[in-house]
Amino acid sequence: EGPRDTIGIEARMLIALLTKVDSLYCNNPFHNATHAADVANSTVFLMRACAVSYEEAPLEEFALVLAALCHDIAHPGYNNSFLVATR
Repeated sequence: EGPRDTIGIEARMLIALLTKVDSLYCNNPFHNATHAADVANSTVFLMRACAVSYEEAPLEEFALVLAALCHDIAHPGYNNSFLVATR
């Protein structure tokens, strides 16, 4: 069973999506694509550890993991206080 069977997306389209997400991350020490993968992995771990089941809603599960992957896209690597002070 693959992504096409569970959420209706072709594997090549999923690869294209994930490649695009990766390319949108900035190259900074923390808020980068590796951090996104870590957050997505932690999200899946917590769903399993807390017995959150999306068996009847695989699209929602996919959306949650995708949101975890995308949460810091284009993050400049500075905190809000710095950005406000340097406007």
